[in-house]
Amino acid sequence: TNLHYLLSAFHRRPILCRIPPQISSENLLFMLQSPLLSTWMHRLSLNSRDTLDTLEFQSVDFFGPKRLGFIKMKVHTEKNPAGFIVVLRGGTVAMLIQLRCEGRIYIPLVQMTSIPIGFSWFPSLPAGMAESTDGSVQNVALREIKEETGIESLITSDLVDLITLLYGSEEKESAIQEKLSHEVFGEASSRKQLQGMYPSVGILDEYIKLMMSKPIDIGRKQLDTLQHQEHGNREENEYIRLLVVPIEEAFRYSTDMKLLSALFLREKAIAAGVLPKEFL
Repeated sequence: TNLHYLLSAFHRRPILCRIPPQISSENLLFMLQSPLLSTWMHRLSLNSRDTLDTLEFQSVDFFGPKRLGFIKMKVHTEKNPAGFIVVLRGGTVAMLIQLRCEGRIYIPLVQMTSIPIGFSWFPSLPAGMAESTDGSVQNVALREIKEETGIESLITSDLVDLITLLYGSEEKESAIQEKLSHEVFGEASSRKQLQGMYPSVGILDEYIKLMMSKPIDIGRKQLDTLQHQEHGNREENEYIRLLVVPIEEAFRYSTDMKLLSALFLREKAIAAGVLPKEFL
């Protein structure tokens, strides 16, 4: 194991880093300079009542040349020297696509084999990593919608971020976020904006942006044509089959957390009267 000290603008003293021999010098440098690590360290410095002591890196995975996927490490702090296992994955974006046919709203789910949970053709919301050369989550969402469902008629203004709508943004807090800031987060609340839905806060930094589209008007024949269509990025070994279901019955088809969270927030936005009418 190699020992290094990491100097961070976000922390008051150097952080000891333990690097296993299987992480090459090139991958180490790329990892230490990545936004994935620096963003996590920045948020921790703003929001935590604890202080980093040692980062014991265990593995790093890439999705391709210079495309960082996961960083797994054991994080030791002043208050918890025994350490926490942390997996850095960054942000993703999921899309609730509304299709309106004969006055009823339908949504497409993507079915694919999920090796981690051991299911074939598990239905879920279309989703992808929230990375884009121009920094636009909306553009990532549109790319994934086209790639996973074949739907190309949407533009960025046709999408609404359900998290920002209900919880606010860095620039402006919603009424819900203002209440949460005061009652839950305490005095430093203005720095604790919620980036998305957090699926596993005990180990993952991952957050999921939940986007919803304006209803797309389509005919019955077009809706039937979408059913069981095959899509996906073959270069990434992605094989997808569509399942189109009525939105009010969608929860019966899957326990996908992205789907259930998006359906719940859609209902709350409608009930609170904050969903723009063009999205109804």
